[in-house]
Amino acid sequence: AAERAGADSGRSAATPLPSEVGLERPWAQALLCTWLEWTPAKAWFDVSTSKNYSQLATPYTEGALATSMALVDGLVERLLADGVPERRIVVGGFSMGAALALHYALHSVHRSSLAGALSWSGYPFNYSGVSWGADERKPVLRLMHGTAAEWTQAHT
Repeated sequence: AAERAGADSGRSAATPLPSEVGLERPWAQALLCTWLEWTPAKAWFDVSTSKNYSQLATPYTEGALATSMALVDGLVERLLADGVPERRIVVGGFSMGAALALHYALHSVHRSSLAGALSWSGYPFNYSGVSWGADERKPVLRLMHGTAAEWTQAHT
């Protein structure tokens, strides 16, 4: 459901944004997670227990990731239908949602026309390569992460 800035749903911290900025805060679907020994949890895609972020994919990752990408595509398509220009659309998330936002910004059909992606305490998750045409516009990516976080320590 669409929400206005300041009407925090408890899914993320309230962010002071201008009143004309709209927010979409979708929930991930319940997924049987290999890293939780097949316990269902809300997740955007499945990941392994590997600490090597280039090896996070499991045999079950691709299907759930495709479903999540389609959900974000639906939100973007709805914004476009409402008249919001692509260059005014930013995707973002926290943790696994941040990984999804980065993946979307790099792999979606809208990747060359989005304003960009925001990643809070996320990680790069690209199980397939990213390539750009010579004239293809690249989205702006903003990665925010604390200095004491595991990912930062493991990759400095």
